[in-house]
Amino acid sequence: MARILAIVASTLLAAACSSPTTSVCAAHGSRLANLDDMQKLGWDVSEAITISQIEAEAMEERREYRKQPHARQDVPMVPFGFANQAWLGFKSRVELGDEIRKISAPQVCWQNLSGWEGFVLLRDGQVVGSHMTLIN
Repeated sequence: MARILAIVASTLLAAACSSPTTSVCAAHGSRLANLDDMQKLGWDVSEAITISQIEAEAMEERREYRKQPHARQDVPMVPFGFANQAWLGFKSRVELGDEIRKISAPQVCWQNLSGWEGFVLLRDGQVVGSHMTLIN
């Protein structure tokens, strides 16, 4: 199931980031080659972040969501809710020495409805995986 979700997410990203007016937005998932490329293309890239930090933040978002009057009560209380299986697949790929960075597309991508944000898994500075958390 996680493999199917990854394929679907990759397909959605390819479609969403294919705007001919913003080639920088085409840099997504597997197309983000390395940390230097992301930064040169204007992507916001955080410092390295741990899995426990990511999951703590994601759970806080779940708790805040549940407080809303019209919140869906069937959203699982796990990191990333319904997208938890994709998250588990992403974090299962982490190896000793890898880094996880939070990333967000350049503003021009968001303005052209081809922005996304999430996390990338870096191994020796090269992108070896990604987990999308928001897309427009």
